[in-house]
Order: sequence, then structure tokens, then C-alpha cells
Amino acid sequence: MVCGALFAILRAAIPIGFIYRWLISVFISNTLSLVLLLVV
Repeated sequence: MVCGALFAILRAAIPIGFIYRWLISVFISNTLSLVLLLVV
């Protein structure tokens, strides 16, 4: 029972982590491009 619950939590947490990582990378790339546009 406990192992099944932990497995379900992990299965739910892994895609959320990927989404957060993707959002952070998109945010960083957008801010870098904005800074480059402002500097140039």
C-alpha cells in the first residue's frame, strides 16, 4: 500500500518537474533575448 502510494506520487511529480523545468528554461531564454534586444 505504502509503495503503491509512493509510486503514484512519483508518477505525478515527474511530469510536474518537467513542466517546471520547461517553464524556467523558456523564461530564461525570453529574458536573455529581451536583454540582448535592449543592449543591441
